[in-house]
Amino acid sequence: MDNEEEYIKYNDYSREEEEYFDRVVDWFRAVKCELSDTSPIGSYPLTITLIVVNVLVAVATGGVLFMKDVFAIETYPSLVCIASGDCILGLFFSMFSHANIIHLVGNMFFLYTIGDNVEIALGRLRYFIVYITSGVVGAYVQAIITLALDPVHAAIPAIGASAAISGVLAGYLLLYPGASRCLCIGYGYVYKCTKLKAAGYALIWILLQFLYIIISPFIGVWAHLGGFFTGLVLTYLLVPRSRVRELREMLIKGKYRGLAPDPGACYGYSLGSTVRFVIAGLSLIVTVLLLTSTLQLVGYMGEYYVVGVDFQSNCSSCLCEAGECNCSGCTWSVASIWYVISKIRPDEPVESIMSLDPSPQRTVRLFKGAYSLSDAIVVALIILLVSTALTTITIYIMHRGYREVDTTYLALSNGKGEF
Repeated sequence: MDNEEEYIKYNDYSREEEEYFDRVVDWFRAVKCELSDTSPIGSYPLTITLIVVNVLVAVATGGVLFMKDVFAIETYPSLVCIASGDCILGLFFSMFSHANIIHLVGNMFFLYTIGDNVEIALGRLRYFIVYITSGVVGAYVQAIITLALDPVHAAIPAIGASAAISGVLAGYLLLYPGASRCLCIGYGYVYKCTKLKAAGYALIWILLQFLYIIISPFIGVWAHLGGFFTGLVLTYLLVPRSRVRELREMLIKGKYRGLAPDPGACYGYSLGSTVRFVIAGLSLIVTVLLLTSTLQLVGYMGEYYVVGVDFQSNCSSCLCEAGECNCSGCTWSVASIWYVISKIRPDEPVESIMSLDPSPQRTVRLFKGAYSLSDAIVVALIILLVSTALTTITIYIMHRGYREVDTTYLALSNGKGEF
């Protein structure tokens, strides 16, 4: 029996898969299906640990139920602070924080479905390097592009693990492009699920990034893409080839968890030429944008990005007599964030809004900081060099192929699943 016959024998639809794909399902089965994919057998404690840490930080900061604007601005680094080379420690904290429960659940859902596969292939240390490095590089890419090309939004805080998870997604795409995933579409209690390979799922993710650019300037699309290409290159460089061979043999013998790989997707390059072309092209776009951003910042040489916030006190009730008002239930909210690019660094002290008495009702304008754009140029040059290297290696991988790291590429030249 050759490899293909043996592979198909082990991958007929299971009863569970028939329940997913041969009929309309309820929301519970849809969620269960979306959590399923072709996963290798092994342990993934770091993925679970990362999820737990993200949840605990969200609970501690209030991100599970809501994220107060005042708290976010006081606690998390702004994009301009990151771009100017400051707020490095704050960046690591923000990578494990989320703005609300939807933000948290969406990211952790995604990390759970792809992180186990990548951790089992890379090992815990390499996996952690991919996760952290993708998050950091992605944040700097977003910060530099935003500061140079959309400076009004450079004052907003950076929050979320999306860049790090995007790096893990890239590693998943490179290692398991022929693995099967589940996509469910519906509303309320009725859903129809479709089985598609990971490469198709990743293409949908890439297309969504363009949609996000149109939808909102607050979605860190460039952080996603910067993290994605960082994870792609690091996974290719770090993954042990011997481990890839072990996992490939397991898949050939039907030793996996979850959905069966699509046989047609695993005999030949699992990642199609269209997807590879899109990935290579996107990596080039990111580098060109960083080059443009760096040139834009050069024009700000010697200037400062000055940022401040207007806070409005909101009181539930006020009693005014003889020109004096006594208010109760007062809290602060953000009325607006403003910025100015100036050659003079203001010397105004940074005062915490938490220390101000919100009664009586009033608006307070607070200076939050002035960041050197000369420092931002240095950071931009470093990130540009990193991005150029990532783009060069990405184009090389997409052009040359990645047979030695694709665990779902089963039919090799000698027909025995060996190199």
